[in-house]
Amino acid sequence: MVNSPFDLRLLSRRSRDVGPIPMFFIGIRALLAEQKPHATVWGFSFMAFTIYVLYSQAYDRLYIGQTEDLKHRLSQHANGEVFSTKSYLPMKLIYTEEASTRAEAMRREKQLKTRTGRVWLRANCL
Repeated sequence: MVNSPFDLRLLSRRSRDVGPIPMFFIGIRALLAEQKPHATVWGFSFMAFTIYVLYSQAYDRLYIGQTEDLKHRLSQHANGEVFSTKSYLPMKLIYTEEASTRAEAMRREKQLKTRTGRVWLRANCL
């Protein structure tokens, strides 16, 4: 048997006990588990999501966000196209983190936006 991302052996014991899972979802799980920035399964494209933190030294202000295309999003910030940051330019990127799903990225973004998260960012990234 060929060891491919679609191999049933890649599933955890818990998943096998639940019942049959379509091969499509097995492939997605295997590729996303590898933390690749870009993965393709049967013509469907999956991108990793990035949680990022920008800092304005002039205003001592943090901006926390998440995106699928970091390079494009940073250019939007730099060009003043983002309402939340255009008044605080220039801003520099001080922290990034990868997440495999949008839900995971949103959960982490929300966590970093709390007081505890902002204190951690200031202590470890500035």
